[in-house]
Amino acid sequence: MAHYRSNYILIPEPELSFSSVEPSYKSISPLEGLQNWGPYDASIPGFIQRPSNPIRIAIISVSHKVNLIQRYVQMLLSEVKLGQIHEYLRDYKGFKQIYGLNLDIPENLIERIGTNEIKQCTNAENPELAFLEVVKRKLKLLGDKREQLDLIVLFVSREMKDFLEVRGENYYFNFHDHLKAYSAPSNLKLQLIKEEHLPKIGNDNNKDTIRKLWWLSSAIYTKTGGIPCKLADRAERAAFIGLAYGIKPGSGANRIVLGSSHVFDERGEGIRFHLFPIENPLWGKIIGNKRKNPYMNAEDARRLFTIIRQDYQTINSELPSKIVVHKSTPFKKEEIEGIVEALEGINNIELLTIQQESLYRTIQGEVKDRKQKVSNFPVKRGTVLPLDKYSFLLWTSGDLDGVDPRGWHFYQEKRSIPAPLLITRYLGKDPMETVSMDILKLTKMNWNNLQIYNKLPVTIEFAHSISDIVKQLESYSHVPKDFRYYI
Repeated sequence: MAHYRSNYILIPEPELSFSSVEPSYKSISPLEGLQNWGPYDASIPGFIQRPSNPIRIAIISVSHKVNLIQRYVQMLLSEVKLGQIHEYLRDYKGFKQIYGLNLDIPENLIERIGTNEIKQCTNAENPELAFLEVVKRKLKLLGDKREQLDLIVLFVSREMKDFLEVRGENYYFNFHDHLKAYSAPSNLKLQLIKEEHLPKIGNDNNKDTIRKLWWLSSAIYTKTGGIPCKLADRAERAAFIGLAYGIKPGSGANRIVLGSSHVFDERGEGIRFHLFPIENPLWGKIIGNKRKNPYMNAEDARRLFTIIRQDYQTINSELPSKIVVHKSTPFKKEEIEGIVEALEGINNIELLTIQQESLYRTIQGEVKDRKQKVSNFPVKRGTVLPLDKYSFLLWTSGDLDGVDPRGWHFYQEKRSIPAPLLITRYLGKDPMETVSMDILKLTKMNWNNLQIYNKLPVTIEFAHSISDIVKQLESYSHVPKDFRYYI
């Protein structure tokens, strides 16, 4: 056990912007910002890339539960108030009042799965694969009408529970990943809603209902092209890249390792998703009889980052002044050489490993009656503790001021002791405070939910979730680069 009194740093909570024209429209809370000012893109003069009005929603559901999911989606248009003040949640004002758009579920965009189809899948040799094919057929029918719809909602009812995940020796099936791998190349945006996640009737002060309406409304708005918010404090001409590797199912020399990355701009908005098949990966240490932690050789790294460099330059008409690369495994010498070569002319390159499972825990102290005591509250979010010249701890979860309207302490995870991220730098020159602030900002940019923060930066979250999906792809030639197809 060690005592740290003076060598820690506290990074202020990043703010989010909800207007392109009014700089005062900002908040640390995405939910509060949307409630007060609506989404960021609604303020952009002449902006034509917002979701359509109304947003046209298609539905796939078992026949006898179509009405159930219809009612839930239509509930998004209603106002629901909290029974009492909540530490984080706010009254839900209704989709049109928040986002300025309506929702519509046309009858010709409803695809029903019959009871007999479910029974046939249950009796099939591989029930999960049989059910996947049923849903694919429904998606194909809707795909033929893609000009008439903006989003497909798949209602994952209890009848489907045995088809969602199957584990066996040298076999793993995940329905969500397989389905996204099919819908993305088909240019279909998909939202899965599980029956077990519908709001509970008579829930405490409407908290469960309001939370789920807020979260679903944000997911629908984002997936259909909306920009709910951006980072208020922008790092000029910076690109943030999340990198992850995924191993395709199977064995032998022909299996392919996939390098998956997502590039975010200085305001935290996703620019491009890149999928990079690696035919000759290098490998880390062997654990048991399996090789762990693939990584790129210098040539693969050079090619991938040359593509990223060119994409950024095409979109922005200039090179970034800074590129930051995040991944959860160490950078090897070969990777570093290839990355640096590809990014020649960009003088500020940060290569950072971000590890979630660190063994460090810290307890907040406080002085009472001139005595040092253990605080009743956890370490503050944004606390940075240097370990050595190249590594430090960063608490992306923890006590946070300015959230609860009553002025009380707010800790999103409630009871557990917050675990820090372990950050290791392999290349870079930015001050530790800048590196930490960049990471904190990106923990607030997962538009698929309205939490005030996530534990991991969106660079790491999206790269890993996308790599899980693309492992199921048969071909990489028609993979869309918009992250909205994968979340």
